[in-house]
Amino acid sequence: MELAEYIRGIESAINGLETEVERLCVVKVQSSITLIKNRSINDGIFVGGDKGRYAKYSTNVYPTWFLKGKELNAAGADYIKKNALGNWDGFKEAQGRGSDNVNLSYSNRFWTDLGIQSIFRGKGMTIVRTGVNDPEVEKYAKYLAMEYGTFFIPTDDEKRDLSKDFAVDMTNFVLNKLR
Repeated sequence: MELAEYIRGIESAINGLETEVERLCVVKVQSSITLIKNRSINDGIFVGGDKGRYAKYSTNVYPTWFLKGKELNAAGADYIKKNALGNWDGFKEAQGRGSDNVNLSYSNRFWTDLGIQSIFRGKGMTIVRTGVNDPEVEKYAKYLAMEYGTFFIPTDDEKRDLSKDFAVDMTNFVLNKLR
């Protein structure tokens, strides 16, 4: 490669750097959403984001008529009919939904509505905001945050992996400009 070509490659990398960083920020936020979602559905959410401290469903009993309209199958309706008092744990279990740890996948509304809401681009920075768009899910999400703390954050291992991926992607971007 001639020196002039090399300089053009460097200039091209510099000129495209801001756009590439913005693109990769969005990609990595989407990747983190997917990582957290899959981990949470498979294993459960962490209380306060503390890795391994899983949120448990309450076993406190209350009138089962509070569960009316939330049943997903005949077994759920039967649970309400047969039990004057019950709880979410028993209700989920009766319907064949695992109930070991809170995983927010009863109806999947939270997980399907969660995503990137906005992207702010400023000089030298990109802020990608996540959240939910459905007002009912938003109310539920606020309750979950009060109950379990900040549970929707990547673990240290996930952050490390995402950072490594970002560094590799940036290196590849620059190297491709120099070819």
